[in-house]
Amino acid sequence: MRDVLAGILIIGFALLFLVPGLEYGVGTVNRPGAGGLPVVAAAVMIAFGVMVGLTGFQQRGSVDQVVSINLSRVRHIALVAAAILGFAFSIERVGLIPATVIVVVLASLADRKSSAVPTIIVAAVISVVIWLIFKVGLNSSVPLFERPF
Repeated sequence: MRDVLAGILIIGFALLFLVPGLEYGVGTVNRPGAGGLPVVAAAVMIAFGVMVGLTGFQQRGSVDQVVSINLSRVRHIALVAAAILGFAFSIERVGLIPATVIVVVLASLADRKSSAVPTIIVAAVISVVIWLIFKVGLNSSVPLFERPF
């Protein structure tokens, strides 16, 4: 029963990407549109959700199985989701590098064993890699730093 519920939740989450992605336009393989990546990612998530859900039907078990929610796992999921949302809402206000640091810090809070020094090192390394990819390699117009006011 848990796998069936998990599959339904994965498919529902994938639909949150699929519907807006289709509105942006998928494009072609040679010239993907703005909705290309969300649609492909959603399709993969839907396929994964179907596979997870089908395993729930194949498992033997009690029909009266109770689905319980482990609150410690909810905390992890909530912090990772907050990290993604933090990036989405902050990239235009503060720039790519600070938004990346926000993601790393919020995501590191999901692990109770993480400490400040490794988090700072990971944030610095990822920031340098992002700078190399987007500014040096791709010459992207996304600002690295932006004044928030």
